[in-house]
Amino acid sequence: MRRFVLLLTLIGCAKKEKQFQDLQAHKPDSLAVQYNIKGNSYFGLDYQTGDSLVDIQYYDSAMKFFDKAIQTDSLYLNAYTNKVRVLIKKRRLVEALSILNKVESMRPDFVEVIVGIGLVHLKMGDQDLAYKMFERALTIYEKRMDVDSLKFGAQIDVAFTYALLGDKRKAIDEIHELVMANPASEILKETEKTIEEFDRNSFIDNWW
Repeated sequence: MRRFVLLLTLIGCAKKEKQFQDLQAHKPDSLAVQYNIKGNSYFGLDYQTGDSLVDIQYYDSAMKFFDKAIQTDSLYLNAYTNKVRVLIKKRRLVEALSILNKVESMRPDFVEVIVGIGLVHLKMGDQDLAYKMFERALTIYEKRMDVDSLKFGAQIDVAFTYALLGDKRKAIDEIHELVMANPASEILKETEKTIEEFDRNSFIDNWW
């Protein structure tokens, strides 16, 4: 489980990097940012309870603030993706997919959203559509690898995407190449073990 959490953390770092780029492209309304922060504060509380009814109340409160953020600034993509997290927790997958598709139409190069669309399709049992999205994501990640400042994170993303496609051998090879190039990195060694033990079904069940 610890390794599984590590992988989620690495994916989260990639998302934060992209969100930072979004902020550079569009400076969100300050009130929308505050609503988004408030929504996140409610959303995080569900990890502290074992009561599903209480968790639902937190999700509903988070949703209200994410909706306010979107109403205040319709170009604030982070608020949309946070709302998707809540919808997935509430198992409202069709709505989540609709929002992700809207975000993709606004930012076709938002690769983490493309992966998210694929993951929702996997949750819905549509592997063919999921794989098409993952393959699209691979082409974008591979272009990032041509940029020195993005190469490290992009190669981790490529490995993870191959794991989602069911090609664990290719995923391990990608990470192993990084480990060989960065032998002192304990995070990469741990990531390699994580991918070796990666269970896609378990990941999909626990994703958001």
